[in-house]
Amino acid sequence: DPKFFVDDHPNFAYDHYKLAILFSATDKNDDAMSHYQAALEVSRKSLPDGHPLTVELLYVIGKTYRNQDDATTAEHYFQEQIELLENSLIATHPVIEIKQAMGNRIHYLC
Repeated sequence: DPKFFVDDHPNFAYDHYKLAILFSATDKNDDAMSHYQAALEVSRKSLPDGHPLTVELLYVIGKTYRNQDDATTAEHYFQEQIELLENSLIATHPVIEIKQAMGNRIHYLC
């Protein structure tokens, strides 16, 4: 039995991420968001918790929502990013120290 369905293979997360970057660079933001979301879905299924791609996707999606003046949705993604960082890094890691020093606003530093 294969470990992943074809659509859930980790490489597809990276492929969607790369497509999203290209769409974003050409101001096709709806297409970019669609691929960011697809990349996040695949990364959650196929990569370990706290994987750098998943953390990056949460940040980029949150930033995109923030740039669209949707602070509530942005905060959801930023908070999930922080939780992944906290759960995947040791408590003394510089990222955690910075987050604590900035009042849990690590996403504004990225």
